[in-house]
Order: sequence, then C-alpha cells, then structure tokens
Amino acid sequence: MSERASDASAFHLSGRAEALALGLTLVGAVAVRAYPLLRAGGAWEYPIDFDEGVYFSAASLVWRGVLPYRDFVFVHPPGILWALAPSGIMSGALGPDTAFVFARWFAVILGAANALLVALIARRWAGPSAGVCAALVSYFVTSNSDGTGPTFNRVTNIEESAVKMSADLTTVQSVFTVANYQALDQTDFDFGAGGLLLLPPQGNLLLPNLAAAAGKDGNLYLLNADRLKQSFFVAQIDGCWCAPSYFEGSDGVGRIVTSGGMTVRVWTVTGRRRPTLTLENTSGGIANGQDAGFFTSVSSSGTAPGTAIVWAVGRPTDSNPAHVSLYAINADTGQRLFTAVAGQWPNSNSNSNIVPVVANGRVYVASNQTVTIFGLGGSSDVALPKIQYVDMRPPLAPGQHEIYGTIEGGTDSAIVVRRRGGEEVRVVDITNAARKFRLTTPVIGNALIARGTYDRDGVLHADVVLRAKKNPKLWPADR
Repeated sequence: MSERASDASAFHLSGRAEALALGLTLVGAVAVRAYPLLRAGGAWEYPIDFDEGVYFSAASLVWRGVLPYRDFVFVHPPGILWALAPSGIMSGALGPDTAFVFARWFAVILGAANALLVALIARRWAGPSAGVCAALVSYFVTSNSDGTGPTFNRVTNIEESAVKMSADLTTVQSVFTVANYQALDQTDFDFGAGGLLLLPPQGNLLLPNLAAAAGKDGNLYLLNADRLKQSFFVAQIDGCWCAPSYFEGSDGVGRIVTSGGMTVRVWTVTGRRRPTLTLENTSGGIANGQDAGFFTSVSSSGTAPGTAIVWAVGRPTDSNPAHVSLYAINADTGQRLFTAVAGQWPNSNSNSNIVPVVANGRVYVASNQTVTIFGLGGSSDVALPKIQYVDMRPPLAPGQHEIYGTIEGGTDSAIVVRRRGGEEVRVVDITNAARKFRLTTPVIGNALIARGTYDRDGVLHADVVLRAKKNPKLWPADR
C-alpha cells in the first residue's frame, strides 16, 4: 500500500488526549468481549460455539506436532492456531476443561488487541478521531440463506447484505441489501464472497465516507459507509471470489483495484457531491482455472509518479502440477510488467486465496509448503522445491469409490453424471446423503464429487454428494 496517510480528520486530538482515547478504546474492547464470560456461570458454563471447539482442538493438535493442511483438513488461516498454542500446552498439564477456559479469556485479549490495531491503522489513514471511531463499529457482508424460499428478515436473517454494526455486535446500525438477493440465494451466488472495503476519507470533503463491495455475481457497488443503504454506483467486474484493494495515486485521487474473473481493473473515485467510479485501465489474462477472481496488493514509493504496482496471484488451471503465478501490473496503465510461477496448489478443489505480501522491496507468495520471495536483481526463473504431495481427501472405506463428473439430469432419487471420459453413471440414493446432511443441491451443469458403493448393475449408491470445480482439469483421479 502507499505509505502516504491522509491528514483529513473531523477534529484533532492532543498527544495526551489521543493516548487516553486509544487507552479507553482498548479497555472498552476488553469489556465488550469479556461481558458474556462474566455473566451467570462465567466462562465455565457459557455455551460452546462450534468454531470454538474446532480452534481449540486444532491448536492442541499443533502443540503435539500434528500440522494443519498436511495432517488434517483446516479451512482457516493458521495464525489462530499458533495464537492459541498455549492452551494446547495447558491441556496436557491442567486438563482440557481448564485449558478451554484459558483459551476463551485469551481470545478476549486477542480480540481487544485487534480492535486497538484497527484503531491504529485507521488513525494512520485519517487521524486519531477516525481511529477511535473505527474500533467502535464493525462492517461485514453476509451470504446465502435458504434458497428454497423467501427467508430474508431485517432482524433475524439479513442475507446478501452489507452490514454496519456496533463493535459488541448487538446493534445493527445500517444495512444495504442487493435487489436480486433471492436470485443469489437460489443460485448460491453469495454477495459475501468478495468482502467489503472501507475507503479512507477522500480529498473532497463534500463526499461521505465510502465503502465498496462485490460478490459472486460480479456486481461492484460503491456505498455510503455511514448509511449503507445509499448506493452511488454499480458496475460489472465478472465473478468475484476475491476482494478489492485501494491506493492513492500521484494526483491525490483514490483508486480501487478490483480482481473479478481473470482481469485487474483500476477505478478512480470521482465526483464532487455524488461519488462515482471511473474505469481507468484494465489488465486481463490472469491464469485461473478455479472460481472467478483472485487477490491483489498494491505497492508504491509513497505517491511518487509511476511507482504504483498492482501485484496479483492467479489460481491453478490443473490438478498437477497446479502452479500458481505472480503478476506485476503497472497501476497507471494496466501494462503487465512481470509474471513468473510462484508455487503450487495441489488441493485443486479449494480456491487458492493467496494474497501477495509486499515489504521492503520484496514480494512474498505463500503456497503449498513453499514461500517464494521475489526481489530486484533476482533470477527471472524460479526453481521451485519439490513438495510432498498430500491427498487432502478422506480415506475411503472398504468397497467405496469416488467419482467426479458433471450433472446432466435426474430425478429426486437419481441423477445422471457425465464423467471426464464421457461415460454416464447413474447416482442413486441421494436421499440417504441428504439425510446425513452430505448432499449439495444437484444443479444441471454443475460438477460434483460422489462417494459410495457400486451394485452389480454398475450403479453408484452415494452416501456423499459434494460440489466440485467445473473445470475437469482440476479434478483429482477417480478412486
């Protein structure tokens, strides 16, 4: 990101007042997070959330040398496991119940520290008052609900929406819901797949605080961050399993970088009283065989002209060798400056949500078992180390088989699947998979993974039916 911070702020605080405000922010954050654990019963009797159990168990495994991604499936970033590692130590010494309570209180401290960091980041961009305000609110984007019928409710089921809430998550302050929320529900096109970007204050003081969001259907929205229900602009950027970036150009104008489909687009924030976005340049051809979109970062030498670079990491286009590549793009013109293979992502049925990290003149790309570092004066070719391939799929029971294919039709009890070789297989007993909550809704044209046993007629009786990537080149071998 650009190192220049905006000096726009609603008001300025003295050094002592600023320190006091940040201190109160930290104390308030601790109080908000500790309150549920101080009620009747305390941390010992507070109801256990599903994710709590996942994080605690996984952290205990890490302490015992069992690693995520390699030894067990873990669909979250690894930082939380290392942060909770002390609870794993305590589990063996004091018992899992005491260690679990310790983990809860440690999470209170960790959450409060995150609130303080958010305040410090916002302070850097827009002054101390904005820093304190940023720690008092929370923004997020929601995804699908039950696609079989209208379930939207502004109180209990705010689906397909951008939401502004109080920091303690008790009060909804503002909501923007996309007009086609029911269609997104029915097609599993989550609005929340692209996250929400809060822009720093723009140079034009007549403009409100702004936010940008896009999801799987590819519609990019520019919103009033103070009153989210007010939308200023919408444009199509292609499907977005991704997130936008932001930087300030040498002209002092803010810019949003989107990465829908296989294309980087740079938009300028314009408008005197009513903000809008103007497309400045595009750069296509980012390799991606998985779901549409990818992630970007922006680096520059402050706001010096001609120094802004958009960095992007594509997604694999096959299951072997499953390479991912780094791209450098001139943020002013859209010209591609550099590309090279940066690693591998053999878990091809899961999107490689890799964010390039830029620091001190180097670019770091973390992929499967590898961190590749790019810098000035290095070799143009990257010699990737040989990785240990780990099949992330669960082992099959005796007599079980697993196939990949594309759905071509069917009924409530059977679906017809075209496998990669063109052979048709009738998959039955999907009601049993549904009864076990192991059935994805079959949609003609979508790809699936079916796991079960064959009968004498060659029919696969499926116990599990899951979604797969549509690109057959990404499918692992049937087994």
